[in-house]
Order: sequence, then structure tokens, then C-alpha cells
Amino acid sequence: LVERLLTDPVVPRAIAAKRRFTELPILFREGDALVEGKIDLLFEEEDGWVLVDWKTDRVDTAAERAAREAVYAPQLRAYARGIEALLPGARVKESLLVFARSRA
Repeated sequence: LVERLLTDPVVPRAIAAKRRFTELPILFREGDALVEGKIDLLFEEEDGWVLVDWKTDRVDTAAERAAREAVYAPQLRAYARGIEALLPGARVKESLLVFARSRA
């Protein structure tokens, strides 16, 4: 699975980034809720931050990929809001899901 993830096009971008973080814990308050998680990969490009979440779900078709992306979208949006709240002036320009078991 790791070998597959390392072949994703996002990896060279992260390596070239001026700043990058892996397994970054995040904890922030959103209204009355406390949001806690771990960002798999976060890196900074010239025009903003890129948030990456590695997934081991098996997705064999475009429809399955779309369904899984819909499930994980709230998590990515929450992480992006947290980064922007915790890092004044930060902008998450892109949030990506990378599936280790994807054929789609």
C-alpha cells in the first residue's frame, strides 16, 4: 500500500514544497464542538496549503470513488477550517484523498 501511495503525483509536489508536515495532530474548537484528528500530509506551495489524506479503501470504479469522496468530504473540510483558524493568514487551496487501493 505504501508503495502505491508513493507513486501518487502529489508526492513530488510535497517533496518540492518549502514546508511539509506528516502525521500532524490537529485540535481546535468549532462552535461548541472540539475537533480532533491527524492530518496525514500537509504541505505549503506558493499559493497556499495542500492537505492530503491517505485512505486504504478499495475503490474500483469512478462511482465508488465519488461515493467514498462524499463520505470523507466533511473530514477534509473540517481539517481545512482548522488549519485556516490555527494559522493566521493560511489558505488551504486544495484537499486531496489518495486511495491506496484504487483502480479508478
